[in-house]
Amino acid sequence: MIIKICHFCGRKYTRKSKGEQGRKQIYCSHKCSSNARIKNIIKVCNFCGKKYTPKHAGKDGERQKYCSRKCYFDDHQLILKTCDFCGREYIPKNKKNQIYCSCECYHKSCIGTHHTEEVKQIISLALAGEKHPLFGKCGEDSPNWKGGITPLNEAIRTLVIYENWRRQIFERDNFICQKCSDKKGGNFQAHHIKSVSNIIKENNITILREALMCNELWDLNNGITYCEDCHKLLKQRGGLL
Repeated sequence: MIIKICHFCGRKYTRKSKGEQGRKQIYCSHKCSSNARIKNIIKVCNFCGKKYTPKHAGKDGERQKYCSRKCYFDDHQLILKTCDFCGREYIPKNKKNQIYCSCECYHKSCIGTHHTEEVKQIISLALAGEKHPLFGKCGEDSPNWKGGITPLNEAIRTLVIYENWRRQIFERDNFICQKCSDKKGGNFQAHHIKSVSNIIKENNITILREALMCNELWDLNNGITYCEDCHKLLKQRGGLL
């Protein structure tokens, strides 16, 4: 067993190789060998002209032309930005307004956030009327069609035209209950004087398309504004208040 002293770190070590190769061994490990070669290499930065020692030995060290990442980015006119979510430095991918280093950081930053009222208005206008992908598609034409499992009476109340009818009834009655004169907001219900079920029976309505074409369903004179309590009492008394 031959004990030698490392020429770089000074640590004692046992020679691993035998013969001529073992006698030439002067470092205790590959790490010390690489560090010793790097220590003796002095290079000049291609951008700032500063002298530096490469961080890696071998071919990686030979290819290194800059003393730091900053010099590399400055020489290639690259912008180094900091991610607004994780704080990691990154190079934007040809996007002037890019503020996140990845899609993952963007999605994580959106958790718990909501659109501003201005953005909501823009989205609403972009999908209004005929621009909406589901415009005019009802019944079997709708991608949400499930074989007609929703009762027709309930389905009618989900239509946009029904919401417009309710709003027009409230506006006509100045958002006041026509029985007790209640003015409390969010407490109103639009009541059909002639019930929806009776109109459906008399006009032989079987599908939503026929309901849309029925003028009696959307007649403003057939609607009246009640508060929630008065409307409930009306149903309990069979339409009499």
